[in-house]
Amino acid sequence: MIAFMAAVRLFIWLASAYVPQRVHGVELGIVIFSVIAAGSHLFVLMKARAAR
Repeated sequence: MIAFMAAVRLFIWLASAYVPQRVHGVELGIVIFSVIAAGSHLFVLMKARAAR
């Protein structure tokens, strides 16, 4: 998951560096992506804990 998030962040950075006219709200996109990733991790952990 860390590699995937790093790859997404690199893609966003490259897009904002080379085609800035097509990138809007980079910071907001990163925050939303991070919240979704953290939420999905918490969901999986809660389900794993309940399965015991």
